[in-house]
Parts: sequence; structure tokens; C-alpha cells
Amino acid sequence: MKVFEIKKDGLPDIDELTGRVAFIFDGCIVSGWPLNRLGYGPDVWEADSDVGRNVRFEGVKKYIIFDVPVWDL
Repeated sequence: MKVFEIKKDGLPDIDELTGRVAFIFDGCIVSGWPLNRLGYGPDVWEADSDVGRNVRFEGVKKYIIFDVPVWDL
């Protein structure tokens, strides 16, 4: 697993990293993806449905890429 900064490293390639990306929000690791394809800025992300919150997370600065999809852990 590795932590990335959006400003320094850019956004992850979600198509290549399905199941391996999570973002850091308020000190928590949250499984999800950036909403930049929908016209939002790089700091706006959406959590997976398993998180139980159907809201946008704004102000995201860092994300994590796991070595394997999280469902394989």
C-alpha cells in the first residue's frame, strides 16, 4: 500500500485500479473514487456504497493504492 498526494501525484487511474483505491478523509481511510469525470474538482470523491454514506466528500488531499483489490485482503 502506498499513500499519494493529489497535488503532487495527480489522480489515480480508476479503470486500472478497480478495488485498490481509497481516500483519506478526516483521518479515516474510505474506499471510493474521485468524481473528476463528472466535472468535479480533484478533491471531490465519492465513497463506495459499503461505507453507508451517500454523499460527496470534499477537500480530499490524499489517497491510497492497495497492492491488491480490497476484497482479496
